[in-house]
Amino acid sequence: MYPKVYIEFYGVDEGKANDGFAEDYDAVVSVEKVISFTTEIPYTCQY
Repeated sequence: MYPKVYIEFYGVDEGKANDGFAEDYDAVVSVEKVISFTTEIPYTCQY
């Protein structure tokens, strides 16, 4: 299992992929720039 992380980033919605494993998902997001990264998950993002 992967560790939980919280990432703030600038990204671009590339829409739905037409091939490969990404085809199984609704959309692809390309990360342009990572703003912050932490293993501390903010309370407002917890489920």
